[in-house]
Amino acid sequence: MLHKDATYATYMSFLDKISTKLDNPNIENVEVRHSEQITIGSDDEKALTKAIDHAFPNARRLLCTKHLKGNVKHHLQNKIGMEKCERDLIMTDLFKNGRGVVDANSSIEFEERSAQLLKHTEIKFPSFKNYYEKHLKLKLHDLRSNTKT
Repeated sequence: MLHKDATYATYMSFLDKISTKLDNPNIENVEVRHSEQITIGSDDEKALTKAIDHAFPNARRLLCTKHLKGNVKHHLQNKIGMEKCERDLIMTDLFKNGRGVVDANSSIEFEERSAQLLKHTEIKFPSFKNYYEKHLKLKLHDLRSNTKT
């Protein structure tokens, strides 16, 4: 159902049905109620996130690391035009267990690792800075925060 056509209308139809069911006080044996804090994990697909925000406005959304990595690789390869060896270095700087930006232990360390990453890429790939600051940094920070709690 969800992958039928990947449109906002499809996602909204499905999620609205779930939201409506959770609002029904006559449902028995349901452990989650709409009024409670719901956490929803998904990829970063715009139509899906828009539908989630509409159907569950108070939900906490978590971004799937696997999908985020795939989105970043796709952007580096197809939008920026990086070669595989360069993409691999950036992916390591972003996601390497214990050493990546996303694994920073504090906000200060996160900012330091972010600055280091941008310093390494600014000359050869200036468009990466824009992508990182406008689309990726906040998502990585949120991902880091969610794994540290």
